[in-house]
Amino acid sequence: MSVCLNAVELLDITARKITASEEKHSTILKGDVVVKKGKDVLYADEVVIKTDSKRKPQEYKAIGNVRFKVALQARVMKGKAKVIVYNAQKDEYHLSGGVVVEEVGSPNVLRGEEIVLNSKTGYANVVGGDKRPARIIFSLEDDKKKGKK
Repeated sequence: MSVCLNAVELLDITARKITASEEKHSTILKGDVVVKKGKDVLYADEVVIKTDSKRKPQEYKAIGNVRFKVALQARVMKGKAKVIVYNAQKDEYHLSGGVVVEEVGSPNVLRGEEIVLNSKTGYANVVGGDKRPARIIFSLEDDKKKGKK
């Protein structure tokens, strides 16, 4: 099922069950959910999409077996979390619960209990949990190459 929420943004959504409520300004997707928007793909057991009065998405909340692949500026990131909340106005992802984010084609990895990624600014914030600290693994190779030029 494809759903066009406005002329600018096309969402391609599949799920075992889709329930939309114009009164509540929400669409609930359940079972093997796949949401595609441009190059971004979200997989989850359940996704709730909250919209404004014009049916434009304001927030996506994914719960259960959440996996994703998103384009952030010049990078493509993929990963997993227990819960992801995407704020469409800020173009910002709030990931929580055993979060792992990897940069595709790079050894760069973020791990934490909470991670915030902003697509517009490239901002990232990583917070560890009580039992595990936040962890960032990144390659210095690009920096070394830049220094040699």
